[in-house]
Amino acid sequence: MARPIEELPNLGPISAAELSQIGVNQVEDLQRLGWEEVWAKLVEAYPLRLNINMGYALAGALEGCDWRDLPLITRDQVKALAKELRKKRNKNRKLWL
Repeated sequence: MARPIEELPNLGPISAAELSQIGVNQVEDLQRLGWEEVWAKLVEAYPLRLNINMGYALAGALEGCDWRDLPLITRDQVKALAKELRKKRNKNRKLWL
């Protein structure tokens, strides 16, 4: 049975509404796509979501833990993806200048 995304830790009603706009409505959607792809799609739709806490929240949601309790290796993965997404955003900005 499908479970609503807000059943996961770290994801409240605002995050759930934004995730719904990119087609992530169920826990299974996040599991299927992975936190990395979901965060990249979320940042594309909501550029202000390119913040480290949203990355931690999504990763923690999949691991079933509070974002503050993420293992160091996962935190490093979130930081690396944040850096990559910032580079992509900055590159796209230059195309419009």
